[in-house]
Amino acid sequence: MKRLVALVVLGLLLCSLTAHGSSINAVLNLDSEDRDVGWVGNFFEVVYLDKPDVSLEEFLSASVQARLRPELKSVPSYGFSDGSYWFQFYIDGRKVSDASWLLEVGYPPLDDLAVWVLHDESVKASMVTGDARSFSSRPIAHRNFVFPLILSETGLTRVVVRISGASSLQLPMRLLTERAFWSSDQFVTLALGLYFGVMLVMALYNAFIYFTVRDPAYLYYVLYVVFFVGMQGGLKGLNFQLLWGDALSWNSESLPFFIAGATAWIGPFTNAFLGLKTRSKRFYNAVNLITGFAAIVSVCSFLLPYAVVIKFVVLGALGGACIYFCAGLYAWRSGSVEAAYYTIAWAC
Repeated sequence: MKRLVALVVLGLLLCSLTAHGSSINAVLNLDSEDRDVGWVGNFFEVVYLDKPDVSLEEFLSASVQARLRPELKSVPSYGFSDGSYWFQFYIDGRKVSDASWLLEVGYPPLDDLAVWVLHDESVKASMVTGDARSFSSRPIAHRNFVFPLILSETGLTRVVVRISGASSLQLPMRLLTERAFWSSDQFVTLALGLYFGVMLVMALYNAFIYFTVRDPAYLYYVLYVVFFVGMQGGLKGLNFQLLWGDALSWNSESLPFFIAGATAWIGPFTNAFLGLKTRSKRFYNAVNLITGFAAIVSVCSFLLPYAVVIKFVVLGALGGACIYFCAGLYAWRSGSVEAAYYTIAWAC
């Protein structure tokens, strides 16, 4: 009986702690050997606020702090939202030997991203940037969002983060020293350069073939590659960094434009390459339907708000992927050798 009463009391205490939040979820302890901590989402406390323009003072108020809940994912992701998500976590950096640390958020499409660094409730750094702000607003010029971190030498460092915007909201944040960041980033930059270089060479090569043989399938493929490269450049943050760092309106419109455009141009290439017009009227018409839908959505990127058009973009891309892949399987089973290469490439 006593054991049952003790369990009940313990359960009530745990529920009370959950209901009223905790002062500190977990402290990220750094030692002298740490260089790259990796994703830090598991150390977050998070709260969703209906308004995107809540101030830091309001977030630090007792009423909001009581609503904080531990984040269970190392990379938080919340989909589309009209409000804002606020995070906080604590770092004990009193044992580190390297004082130069960085916070990197590896999701360039975030519209609004703000970071505050506090020592003993005093704000030591305040940085506000995002995909909807000029590239020059970033504290470090990089395709991702990178923030210098000032660690307290006498106590805990409190980091507060706010994200909001029309894009899908996620926060892949990692903590590492400045030396470790630039050391790893040079390999990523090299890999990205090789990837985009190969894609552009493919586009030029197939453009040359088109002007030689005048087969429209090559032209469709070239246009698909161009739009696909534009999409990848937008998702990786390279377009905004290298091409149009101050063209905020175009930057917002370009990503759905490129995604929908890539979905549209792969359609006529699929019809021509697989010979669906004579092989299967059903798949031929289905591909044309997706092509027309994606083309309309691509134009609507300039007419509708991003939050509206991106949902149609995702719908068209998912629908197109399924139809194009099924069309390739059908042509492959019908004996087309080209369809085998198409289907395997699409699956990869």
